[in-house]
Amino acid sequence: MKLEFFKSCGHINKQNRFLLFSLILVITISCKEESIFKPHDNLIDFRSHHVYNMRDIEKLPESEVNVLFSEEFNPKTDTIRFEDDLIHISCLSRIGCWPTYAGDIKISNDTIRLIVKNTSGMSCTEFSATRLYYTIRNPLRVNYVVKKF
Repeated sequence: MKLEFFKSCGHINKQNRFLLFSLILVITISCKEESIFKPHDNLIDFRSHHVYNMRDIEKLPESEVNVLFSEEFNPKTDTIRFEDDLIHISCLSRIGCWPTYAGDIKISNDTIRLIVKNTSGMSCTEFSATRLYYTIRNPLRVNYVVKKF
């Protein structure tokens, strides 16, 4: 059907046909539906709770701000609890002020990396401090090293 359309446009030269075809191709590709987010199979639950907005963070002492920017866990603000075949993680982290986001994990060897994915499709230049809660299935009861983002 597309070829019939282009053949019927006899008054359009080859260069314009190419441009028209390219435009249709770009529109078709750009309008494809985005893939649906699917977290790791071992992630049972993810929840979050807003703690500080950007203005609140600017008022914090530098040492507390450094905790938010660190990918290391801080025993004063974060917990990792291995319980039977589950891992419960609660951590304070800096994330973008996206309207919606989802948690995920990446497991490699002896390490679990926590992930927060922007699912809104919007970008944001500001950030907030948010408490993130992860419950992870750990059937082999591995004592993983856990890293933030």
